[in-house]
Amino acid sequence: MEDIVSRNQLIIYGANGWLGRSALSAATNHAFGNSFNEILLIGSRESTLVLDGQIYKVHNSLTSLEKIQDGAVFFNSAFLRREYLKKINEVEYTQRNNEISEFALTVLERFNLATFINISSGVANSKSLYDTYSDPYAQLKRYWENRFEESSRNCGNAFLNCRIFSITGRYINEFDNLAISAFIKSSLNGSVINVKSPRTRRTYLDAEQLSQVLLNLGQQEVSLTLDSGGVLVTMEELAKTVLEVVGMGSLEIAPIDSSADYFGNFAEFNSLADLMGIDVLSLKKQIQTTLPAFS
Repeated sequence: MEDIVSRNQLIIYGANGWLGRSALSAATNHAFGNSFNEILLIGSRESTLVLDGQIYKVHNSLTSLEKIQDGAVFFNSAFLRREYLKKINEVEYTQRNNEISEFALTVLERFNLATFINISSGVANSKSLYDTYSDPYAQLKRYWENRFEESSRNCGNAFLNCRIFSITGRYINEFDNLAISAFIKSSLNGSVINVKSPRTRRTYLDAEQLSQVLLNLGQQEVSLTLDSGGVLVTMEELAKTVLEVVGMGSLEIAPIDSSADYFGNFAEFNSLADLMGIDVLSLKKQIQTTLPAFS
């Protein structure tokens, strides 16, 4: 792997979200080789963000274009979560996500970026899955993957696409549909963790470590699609480890389960992390790191 090239500017789009915050934390951790002289944060609205005692300004898309520099690394994590489908209808959900992504496309086509880093989803990793999947979240993720990749190719910049599966981190504290969040909440409440598919396999990876790998690759102008890996566990093992770390609650395992779904590339991510000197946290350490987000 080539040495990291010094980049003047990192742009984090979706800065107020948990992935945007994780990327900012990784970018300001110089122990991992990041060499950005400027970080431009962009969100849906102008605001301030406090991270590790430091105050950062978040610009809205309307005022940020004049601040973007050629040669920047663009980290795109802006997208409405699937949970929004419970709050708004599919038409509005699609329209709003298209508006969000159109801004990222505008930046890609208007400026000479070094690397466009796109945070996608594991649901977009299989074409056959996409053909039969009716969820608009999955369809939009796949659609915008293709749009960004095509435009990056036409513009001549590197395109780094990362499909996230299950993830941990200090900002992940509100998603009951994520097993890690649901299990931690149940354990902290001293209630029962109900594992319906104990043999289902998932990959768990700390969001900041993932961001460190992506930013390092982005500075090297590497183009690839990465199905994020990390610690591969069954749901039963995850629940038991949460109970061990938290020390509260109990466990109820479903008696029949034949599932073992896993769509990521465990070996690929770990080899990249190892190449960059990043030790992937153990599952127990990831849970310990995630716990403060629930206080």
